[in-house]
Amino acid sequence: MDDREPPGTHNVVSGVVHGPVIQAETITGGIHHHAPTPESVALSLLRTQVRDQWATEARSRDLLQPRPLRLRWHTAADRVRSRDSGVIDGSLLHEPDDTRPAAQQLVEEMRDGPRNQLVVLGVPGAGKSTLAILYTLAALDLTATVPVLLSIAGWNPDEPLRAWCTRRIVEDYPGHSRELVARLLSAGDIVPVLDGLDEMPSRGRVLDQVERSGLRLVLTCRGDEYAQAVTAAGHPLPDAAVVDIRPVVAADIADFLRQGEDAETDRWSTVLHDTTVASALSTPLMISLARRVYRRPADPATLRTHDTAEEIRDHLVDRYLPAVYPDPREQRWLTFLAHHVKDQGGPDYEWWRLARALPRHALTIPLVLALLIFGTAIGACVEAVMPTNRSVPPGTVFGALGGLLIGVVAAIRTTSDRAGSGQRDAVRDTVAAAVALVVAAALMTGIGLLVAGKWTRMILRNLEHDLPLPILIPAVAVLLVVMLTHGLSRSRAPRPHRVRPARSQLVNALGSGLGAAVAVGPVAVVTMLAWPLVSGWLLVFTAVVALLVGLGRWLTAPAAEDTAVTPAVLLRADRDVLLFTGGMSGLVVAVLVWVGMRLFLGVNPELDDSVRESWTFPVIIGLFVTTCVIAASGSAWVTYTVARLHLATTRRLPLRLSRFLRHAHRKGVLRQTGPAYQFRHLIVRDHLAERYPAPNRRRVPEAQPRA
Repeated sequence: MDDREPPGTHNVVSGVVHGPVIQAETITGGIHHHAPTPESVALSLLRTQVRDQWATEARSRDLLQPRPLRLRWHTAADRVRSRDSGVIDGSLLHEPDDTRPAAQQLVEEMRDGPRNQLVVLGVPGAGKSTLAILYTLAALDLTATVPVLLSIAGWNPDEPLRAWCTRRIVEDYPGHSRELVARLLSAGDIVPVLDGLDEMPSRGRVLDQVERSGLRLVLTCRGDEYAQAVTAAGHPLPDAAVVDIRPVVAADIADFLRQGEDAETDRWSTVLHDTTVASALSTPLMISLARRVYRRPADPATLRTHDTAEEIRDHLVDRYLPAVYPDPREQRWLTFLAHHVKDQGGPDYEWWRLARALPRHALTIPLVLALLIFGTAIGACVEAVMPTNRSVPPGTVFGALGGLLIGVVAAIRTTSDRAGSGQRDAVRDTVAAAVALVVAAALMTGIGLLVAGKWTRMILRNLEHDLPLPILIPAVAVLLVVMLTHGLSRSRAPRPHRVRPARSQLVNALGSGLGAAVAVGPVAVVTMLAWPLVSGWLLVFTAVVALLVGLGRWLTAPAAEDTAVTPAVLLRADRDVLLFTGGMSGLVVAVLVWVGMRLFLGVNPELDDSVRESWTFPVIIGLFVTTCVIAASGSAWVTYTVARLHLATTRRLPLRLSRFLRHAHRKGVLRQTGPAYQFRHLIVRDHLAERYPAPNRRRVPEAQPRA
């Protein structure tokens, strides 16, 4: 503002503006345009991502429509909070004509209060996760900061809290760099909302980490578990306000359950006059279960036939699944999922870890057999194109052996839980490739001597003059797949991620591919001195590895999207990039093999022109490489697909699993937290898992409700 500007006038436009800004009155004084900073752009994008994600989830859980259930909270007991933490009492806004965010009171207490941290306590099913979602949505509208709701159950306290929050935000919300997110966290512009401390085993260590981090955050936990954590830590969090969710009173229960029902009838008020029923329905979880189980024409008066509140709660949980899914098959599928999730030790169902539900041999044996059969078929096709007229077709034998070796490589990669990302992994995979090459060459030579001795000895005697294709090609295929899949796996994150290749990164990716192919350089130099023809093929092979690994690394670059990650999007992205990479690999190999045949086999008088110029042999080899790259990539989609097919054939899960999970999410049985699904509550999951003993790995029994 300069001297010509009217006193007290200061027009400011802040944030990110898409479109023109118009000043309606006369403009006086200087105009100062401030370009948006990277921090403001990132916060604007993150705010949109978080709002879209949790507004959708709130609608899915019926948290806001027609009106939210009124939750009330009060200051927690002295033993779990510091002395000067203050008094906080309030409730969700509930009036139908009130358009303010439901959790406005809680947000204002956090925003305007002296404390940087807020802890929300409650009994199981009290509505802690509900309050966390409503707080997140309200804070997006009422504060300049961006709250990010994260399930804390998967955190290992050995990793610093700041680093874990940064990593999770970057993984769950594409388009943000680690450095920028770390700065926004340190500045307090991003506020983590950490849900589910009670689901972690070392809660005392978590509180120590929370205190040392100094982050502005919100934390939810069950009351008893939080008291134990405070005892283990030695003292409460000094900079945290702590509130406890009150039991829902009968009037609020009746008001919520009457929403959407006939105004002339009131099925619930009379039932709730029974203090036992009102006590059983004093948590949002039990209220929502009762609402679902006792949809018309069911009569809630039957709740009064139970003697205790515990019996009523058991009855509601037991009847919930048959009310939502009457089909015993669907009940069996959800029962298996409950066992699987509980066995993993956390609340999340992550599709890329479904293979952990199976023993390793259930994954490895199908892969090895499939590639053995496929390799045999490829060898038979090669024999048909380039016949040898032997009693035992060498092409078929060598194809079977090559398929078997690559099947073993695929099995090893499929059962590995981690991605090869360091120098140690590079050395390991290079050594494995060299060993595979030597073993393949030795075994194929030995088998060649047994089944076609004269032919094989002739090849060995004339090695310096002729290329031993039936020996070298399968061995090179093994080395190609090992090196290619290692190069691709170096770009894999601990979990799958969406991809979107950028043209600006292509040169760097091809440089990485060239580095992955350097390992065969010494071999090419040595063989060039002894067998120039063989070294020529090795140089072609080096180019193949460099090009394919470079393309693979480029194709698996993380995407910069403006929406949060979901399970379905992540699954499709991992599948699509793998199929595209495998197809590109096969295409490039087919072209190079065709070129190599014309260059290196053009002088061979034993081959007629139709063989040299035919695309049949290159196409067969390209198809073989595509299949091997897909199978041996270690991709999460491969292990998921094998596990899904296995579990579908044993009737433990449906064949179209993703569609079933989306349906269960719409029904409210599952909830979605980023790229994972969770059962709507641990009480529901544990109840399903405890209906039967440890799950039979061959078959889950038919789900039948208890009497």
